[in-house]
Amino acid sequence: MDPSRLRRKFERFRILIIGRANAGKTTILQRVCQTKDNPEIYDSAGKQVRSLSTMIPDSDES
Repeated sequence: MDPSRLRRKFERFRILIIGRANAGKTTILQRVCQTKDNPEIYDSAGKQVRSLSTMIPDSDES
């Protein structure tokens, strides 16, 4: 199926990726979504709980 047809048909979708730390979960999600942005994380009620950018320390902070 053509990806552009899928995007027109489905406005939103969910992906569940489970794995150990540093296993590449975020990388897979970024590839699927064709982005380099960090994903936002929501709870089951749809409330945003955090984003990965708040979880990853800056490289200049030691």
